[in-house]
Amino acid sequence: MIGVTAKPQKIEAKLRLRFLKRHRVLAIGIATLCSVTLLHAQFRINLVLGESMWPTFETGDLLLISKRAYLGADPQRGDIVVARYRGDLIVKRVVGLPGEQVQVKDGNLFVDGALIVENYPIQTGDLDVGKGELREGKFAILGDNRNLPSSRAVHAVVSKGEIVGKVVFSIRLWRPKSPTKGET
Repeated sequence: MIGVTAKPQKIEAKLRLRFLKRHRVLAIGIATLCSVTLLHAQFRINLVLGESMWPTFETGDLLLISKRAYLGADPQRGDIVVARYRGDLIVKRVVGLPGEQVQVKDGNLFVDGALIVENYPIQTGDLDVGKGELREGKFAILGDNRNLPSSRAVHAVVSKGEIVGKVVFSIRLWRPKSPTKGET
C-alpha cells in the first residue's frame, strides 16, 4: 500500500516542478516590472549637461533624484534639486527659503544681509544678483559655478511644486580628458 500512495505524490511533485520551471520566466518578468514601477514612482534619473553646477557636478554625471523627498518636508538650504524652469529641467542648489531676502555679490551669497558660509564646493566669480525677498512657498536656486558669464548663469525662484526632487546620489560616468605634458 505504501508504494501506491507514494506514486501520486511523486507525480504531483514533478508536475509542480515542471509548472514552476515553465513559469519562472513569467514570474521573473512580473517581479522586474513591479520593481521598475516602484522605483519609477520613487526615483528619476537625470544626466548633467552644462557647467552651472561645477565643481560639484560635471557634464556626463548621472544623478539619482528622489521624487518623494519633499512630500512631508520643505527643501533646505544646501539641498541640490532638479526643478522645472521655463520649460526645462535644471539642476541647482537651494540658496534661499521662503520669507528670506537673498542677494549674490561677487559670487558670495547673502541672506537677510548676512554672508552665508557655504559648506560645499563652489566656484566664486563676478556673479551679482540683486536683493529680493522670497514670497511664501518660493525658493531661490543657484548653480555652484558663480564664475559663468551673466548671460549663461541661471538663477531662479521656483515654487515647491516646480521642484521635481532632490539629488540623493551621483555617479561620474566619464571624465573629460585633461591635457598631458606638452599639450595645451
